[in-house]
Amino acid sequence: MYICPGCKSEEVEGKDRCRCGADLSLLLRLTALADAWFNRALEAHALGQPARALELLSACCVVRPDDAEARVVQAQILAQLG
Repeated sequence: MYICPGCKSEEVEGKDRCRCGADLSLLLRLTALADAWFNRALEAHALGQPARALELLSACCVVRPDDAEARVVQAQILAQLG
């Protein structure tokens, strides 16, 4: 969940502008970037590149610390590595 940097409103999910007028387009792009990192991590894992997958999942989790799916995949890879 993102918060408007202008008015601190929490009602900004999927919006490019907050009700206060703040530009939220960078937050939308950040969400898309985290999605891309997650998908690339799954591809890296499927290709037998666990270190790269963990790197991408870590980046995803920095942007979205409450992303349970990314955390689960990250834990699965770590468990496989021992």
